[in-house]
Amino acid sequence: MNDLGIVNSICFGSECGDITLISSISKVLSNESETFRIELLKELKAGHSYPTARSNALIREALDSSSYPNYTKEQIASTLACSNNILSIEYVKALLQLSSSIKPYTIKRMGADYN
Repeated sequence: MNDLGIVNSICFGSECGDITLISSISKVLSNESETFRIELLKELKAGHSYPTARSNALIREALDSSSYPNYTKEQIASTLACSNNILSIEYVKALLQLSSSIKPYTIKRMGADYN
């Protein structure tokens, strides 16, 4: 879509319905700081699964960053625990990595979860 040059926005469903939160998480994950990588390794060495380790490291990074929006660790953790949120984060990460001008939007999924 980015290479076509005619797409200016993308919309996807997510459980949280909060593009600011999704974008904030995506920014941290697409520009992993040294602190984030160290925390991730600590979590993995402690025996946590990769998703749990990444979530814990991301929460620490987010709560320590003054530029990060004021979300609670529970909001971040619950966002990272839902499949459509995870997919949304990956969409936004891809846009960031491409330095794309495509603007992401999300619609809150209502009703039954994916699983």
